[in-house]
Amino acid sequence: MSEAQAVLSDGQTSARRQRGGGRVWRAGALALSGLAVAGLMATVLFLVLDAEAQSETAWLVPAAAFLAGLLGAGTWRMVADRGRSAGLLAQGLAQTARVGAAVATPRGELLESNAAYDRLFARAGRAPGDPHQVFAANGDDGAAAFRFAQAAAAHGSHCEVVRWLEPGKDGTPCARWLEARVEPLYRSGVSRGRLMLWQFRDVTAEKKRLQERDARLEQMRAWLDADPAARLTVDAAGRITDMNATMRSWLPEAVRDADPLHLSQVFSEASVSLLMARLNGPRNGAVPRTAMLEVLDEAGEIRPLWAGFRTASEKKGVRPKLQITALNGTGAEATEARAESVDGEELFHGAPIAMATVNAKGKIASRNHAFSQTFAIPVQRGNGRLNVLDLVDETAREPLARMIADAAARKPAGAPLDIAFARDEKRAGRLYVVPTPGKRRRGGADAATIYAIDTTEQRALEEQIAQKQKMQEVGQLAGGIAHDFNNLLTGILGYTDLLLSSHRPSDPAFKDIMEVRNNANRAAALVRHLLAYSRRQTLRPKVLSLTDVIEDFGLLLNRLIGEKVTSNIIHARDLWLVKADANQLEQVLMNLAVNARDAMMPEGGELTIRTANVTERDAAKLDRPGLPVGEYVLLEVGDTGCGMSPEVQEKIFEPFFSTKEIGEGTGFGLSVVHGIVKQTGGYIYVDSREGEGTTFSIYLPRHVEEPAEDSAQGEADGADKKRKDLTGQGTILLVEDEEAVRRFAARALESRGYNVLKATTGVEALDVLAEHGREVDLVISDVMMPEMDGPKLLQQMRKTLPDMKVIFISGYAEEALRRELAEDESFTFLPKPFSLKDLASAVKEALAAQ
Repeated sequence: MSEAQAVLSDGQTSARRQRGGGRVWRAGALALSGLAVAGLMATVLFLVLDAEAQSETAWLVPAAAFLAGLLGAGTWRMVADRGRSAGLLAQGLAQTARVGAAVATPRGELLESNAAYDRLFARAGRAPGDPHQVFAANGDDGAAAFRFAQAAAAHGSHCEVVRWLEPGKDGTPCARWLEARVEPLYRSGVSRGRLMLWQFRDVTAEKKRLQERDARLEQMRAWLDADPAARLTVDAAGRITDMNATMRSWLPEAVRDADPLHLSQVFSEASVSLLMARLNGPRNGAVPRTAMLEVLDEAGEIRPLWAGFRTASEKKGVRPKLQITALNGTGAEATEARAESVDGEELFHGAPIAMATVNAKGKIASRNHAFSQTFAIPVQRGNGRLNVLDLVDETAREPLARMIADAAARKPAGAPLDIAFARDEKRAGRLYVVPTPGKRRRGGADAATIYAIDTTEQRALEEQIAQKQKMQEVGQLAGGIAHDFNNLLTGILGYTDLLLSSHRPSDPAFKDIMEVRNNANRAAALVRHLLAYSRRQTLRPKVLSLTDVIEDFGLLLNRLIGEKVTSNIIHARDLWLVKADANQLEQVLMNLAVNARDAMMPEGGELTIRTANVTERDAAKLDRPGLPVGEYVLLEVGDTGCGMSPEVQEKIFEPFFSTKEIGEGTGFGLSVVHGIVKQTGGYIYVDSREGEGTTFSIYLPRHVEEPAEDSAQGEADGADKKRKDLTGQGTILLVEDEEAVRRFAARALESRGYNVLKATTGVEALDVLAEHGREVDLVISDVMMPEMDGPKLLQQMRKTLPDMKVIFISGYAEEALRRELAEDESFTFLPKPFSLKDLASAVKEALAAQ
């Protein structure tokens, strides 16, 4: 027989005893009840029919019968309740056979109990007694005893877990935990007899499991707080419901303890949008599982975080939560995250950085998805025979093997290793090798951890920057050489002009002097090429139409390209105007035409020159890197030649680069084209395929001409045609540190009627002005000089002579000079090398200006 059946049997036997003894009481009570009814009726009739005729004491007989009947009814009710209570007790005890149960009065008087209740007291060495003794005699929680006593006295309910002490095997008190419950005893939802049902269930095992779970949770929380990875949980409304200590430490003090704390208080707007899209968007992979987030840290600066996301499993009717794991995107924490931390497996596999663990010989023990993608390893392939040394180029294998061995021996990590990928040497990467975090055995399967970053784009950017710096340095060198060479050419051209002015064409030496002059002009053209490449040449931009420039160039074009090449010129209707130097544009066309001719030899082909207007809408649709949206005039020069490979296209604008045979090209033509276009404010692009030809596209900004500007330019052109007399009068201060230039310029000016004062430096010029300032009508000064250059001389001179007219002469561009002077500064610029006529014309014009 089971324990529950035994308890039920005990309860039913007790109930039968109560029912047997109660039959006699119920029979007597029924008789007395009948007598009470009869006595009541007799009394009423007696009083009504003949009250006055009866004796004063006759009514006592039926009244006594009535009272006896009342006594019998009460007795019957008491017996009936006693029987029902026995039935209720049997039912209650049977229902609580597995827990200690007892029925007692609200004051605690024990009426009945089951075997489990009795055993509870027996283990404590006591006979079963009042339920309150569980607290008073064997418990150690007086407050709990008071709460239960109050509930029982008020005929209410109460339940809580209490501590119960009982002797252990060695006699010392042993603590157990009981779930104690007290409640009224009900039948059919109605309280009967104000009896209380007490239940005591041993929950020691459950309590122990809960304590162990709490300990594990506490340990997990400690691990999470110690984890260098930040962790937080966000609900569907964007509220942060939990975060670890790492994440909290990254937040400003005013925010970290806010309750509630919203994503918008922690992350940037872009990051919040991404997180909310991940939380509430579709689960179809449209939103990435990993991303770079931006958080405002304690120092008020933006801290980038590499974050991985996981949406918690949804329950019916409950909106999901987003779990975020983030690494500091700027520090070593991102490369030393503990893969063995709580939920570290997901962090490892979901990390956006390629990660793998290897043994001391490089054999891969585990790898994440990013590592498989970076090294082009099929995801379904296992790690069986994979070795990280086979994934890098041969030159990197030996140093990588040493790094892995050092990491497996728990040595500190060294500098990262730059590698090329074995399967694609065009791709570059950087490897970080560190000892695997945690308590790992030396030489184990995962003794070292490798972090890999694809640096292909970074390497390409670095090469572009290096190439740009190299071209700038070459340009600076070329510009410096051109500047010095211009000083020499100025002296050569100047003295040849002086000689020619004193020789007639019939003189035997005249032809020789002209030959010297022509060669000097050729040298000057070469110098202009150098300055064009370095973007330091002086341009004379004018408002013009490309149609006119191309028409003028067409006279020379056919002689340049030869008979085997046909030309096709396509002019756009109503072509917009541009502001450029016509001579330099002709230089661009000539260089491009010559290159096109050479590319089509010896078979020949077709050269096409086309112009077109490019609207803002058209510019926006173009796939041209670096081309701002705007209005342009397009100049295209295309050929049907051999074309160029992508590798050649990357280098065509570099100086001295040429695909021609040695002696057939200088490698300077396209670099000069590039320099002229850039200095004009335009953009140049090349489109080419091997065997299909090449097209150069030049975009020059549209110029919208003002009427006053057009009138001024027309007047200047007219004045140039009328100006013939280059003689004059006045005193000129010539400041030039180059002796040959200074002597030539002084002789040239003196020969034209001017009085010339000379100075070799800016400091010396100020001394001359201090003595002869009122006599000087014009100052001609070099720009680059020792002690004090031209711009500083001008600044000092303006303090005492604010209206002095100035001509600057230099081998560099006028734009470079203007950057060093005030915007409203007025001066004339004469580029070197210049001839005697150029110098005399500039002086005449400057003195004539108001």
